[in-house]
Amino acid sequence: MNVHLTYSSGHNYSAHLADFQVTITRKNPKRVSFSFREKDKGQPYAAFSLPTNKARQFAHAILASASADDSNPIEFMVNESEIAQQSK
Repeated sequence: MNVHLTYSSGHNYSAHLADFQVTITRKNPKRVSFSFREKDKGQPYAAFSLPTNKARQFAHAILASASADDSNPIEFMVNESEIAQQSK
């Protein structure tokens, strides 16, 4: 898996994970959390969370893209209010 980040400052960071574990949890009833960690290390390497309705869209987009014959992108918007972002 390739990880590429572009920060708002314009800096970039890229890394390759070859042996990693993905954990998906729903600790909060309104959010689904995704974490990626290298196999024999304790701390997550990357993590993010989405509201449950957007996590469902994300899952459907992954399944549709994985089984598609063409390379048309699947896009959807995630627009969280400032209050929702603070309650993460």
